[in-house]
Amino acid sequence: MAAKLVQISVKPKTPGESGLPKQAVDRVKVTKHGVGNDYNNYRMEEKNGTDNRAILLYTTDMRDQLNQEGWPLQNGDLGENFMIDGIRYDQLKVDTQLQIGNIKVQITEICNPCSNLRFLDYVGKEKVQEFIKTMKGRRGWYAKVLNEGTVHQEDTVQLLSRS
Repeated sequence: MAAKLVQISVKPKTPGESGLPKQAVDRVKVTKHGVGNDYNNYRMEEKNGTDNRAILLYTTDMRDQLNQEGWPLQNGDLGENFMIDGIRYDQLKVDTQLQIGNIKVQITEICNPCSNLRFLDYVGKEKVQEFIKTMKGRRGWYAKVLNEGTVHQEDTVQLLSRS
C-alpha cells in the first residue's frame, strides 16, 4: 500500500484564538513560506517567519499510539498541516525528504510541545504539563519546502533519501 496524505489542516490567523486545532481542507497551495491560508504563531512571531518551519508533518501511527494511551487526538489537533498514513513516525528524521503530491519537502527539526496544547478540550490547564511530557519527541516534524505546488487530500507521499 502506498503512503498517502489523509488530511490537510489549516487555520488562518484569528485574533484571540490559538492555532489549535487546525481544520481540514481538500487542497492547498504550498510555497516556501508555508501552507496557504495557514498561520503558525511560533514560526511567525518567535522565529521571524523562518522558512525552515514552513509546514508541520504528522503520522497516523503516532496519532493512533497516543489514542491507545488515552489521549483522544484527532487530525489537526497538534497543529500539523499534513497527516500522513503509510509512513511510520520513526522513519522521519532531520534531512529526510518527502514527495507529497507534486511538492517536495525536507525535514528540518522536530517540533517541541508547548503550552498552547492546553487549548485542546481534552488537555486544558489541568493536564497540560502531563501532555507536554507525553508529547516530548512525538509532536511532529517541521519541514522546509524544496518544490512548491498544490497539494490535494489523498495525494501519494513518497519517502525519499536523506539529503
